[in-house]
Amino acid sequence: TCDGLMADFPTGHLPPHMVISTVSFECVGLEYAILLRALPAGATNWPQARRIMYVPMLLQAPFALVRLWWANGTNVNGLVQVGIYSRDGVRLATTGSVGQLGTSQTQSAAPTIGTVLLPPGFYYLALTGTDLTTRFLKGIVNARNVRQMGIFEDTPGIFGLPATATFGVNVSGWVPIFGISQHTLI
Repeated sequence: TCDGLMADFPTGHLPPHMVISTVSFECVGLEYAILLRALPAGATNWPQARRIMYVPMLLQAPFALVRLWWANGTNVNGLVQVGIYSRDGVRLATTGSVGQLGTSQTQSAAPTIGTVLLPPGFYYLALTGTDLTTRFLKGIVNARNVRQMGIFEDTPGIFGLPATATFGVNVSGWVPIFGISQHTLI
């Protein structure tokens, strides 16, 4: 029984962060920190034109998705698309194609369908770029560690995030920095 002394003490889970990135606790942040590479390692060219990277994310509380964002590198070129998928690989939201603007800074766009309320659950964040010279901020690990983190890749024949994801084996040795936000400004 409760004697009332702790009745106002929070129980259950902590509220989600207002901004979540691929190296946040909700994604692969813990694993990334264990590999002693807790800070981004700079910018790199996208590994292959049209490649899609899928990074796992676990939400423990509802999340009002207002913006999807990514961290541009030292060169901007081509189009970017960011989205979120269900555990089953069904696309739930996307930015649509957005021209990459602003070197060495974050860029964001609203989901094409407006604000999306994501219930607690398992998801995949997805990022793709049109061009090999599209640069993103990233953290370096090796391909084996990236696979162990549950990050997948796909290289479809055309640019864009498909309605249904194909989770292929990851051969890249880095984690792009991108994510979701409950804020309009990121």
